[in-house]
Amino acid sequence: MADPSRIRLMITDDHEVVREGLRQILSLQADFEIVAEAVSADDTLKKIAEMRPDVLILDVWMPKRTGIDVLPEIVKVSPETRVVFLTAYIDRQQVLDALKAGLRGVVLKDSASEILVRSIRRVVAGDYWIDRSTLADWGKQTQRTVPALNLLTDRERQVIREIVGGASNKDIATALSITEDTVKRHLTHIFDKIGVSSRLELALYAVENHIIDS
Repeated sequence: MADPSRIRLMITDDHEVVREGLRQILSLQADFEIVAEAVSADDTLKKIAEMRPDVLILDVWMPKRTGIDVLPEIVKVSPETRVVFLTAYIDRQQVLDALKAGLRGVVLKDSASEILVRSIRRVVAGDYWIDRSTLADWGKQTQRTVPALNLLTDRERQVIREIVGGASNKDIATALSITEDTVKRHLTHIFDKIGVSSRLELALYAVENHIIDS
């Protein structure tokens, strides 16, 4: 029987050296347990149906079928598994499309190991995760002028800055000396004003429009 106190992980990457590195990094966490590894999209589908891990660390750019290609099938086979893309590069539209298909996070392959660990814990807690450096890169590429931005209050902008930094509702409540219920109300208002439906979409939007710099 699985230990409910441990986070069960699966790793998919077609390079043995990458899987070995991830195995070493993740095995250092006392509450992490690696229950399966896969080398391809088809291999992933076979093993995830059997193991049903809490989190799948999925390489995006694999031969034959990419992580993007196989994501909808993974979500269908094991809907309780949170999928985190591990990639050297991915563009904004690919991430947004993947979010709609069930993606929970994105981590760059050159990120520090603690970023990967933090992303896993965060998606298990029910949040979304994306590297802040990736957000910054996208923010340099494009900026839109949106009248709705003028409707944001100073407090709502503070909440957005915390979201971009990867903060949970509890973290935001502590940082701003407010309750978690108040944080939730702020997020509801922000989503309505900007027209996004998730924390990750909000973070992308905020960086694109330089909300965190204003």
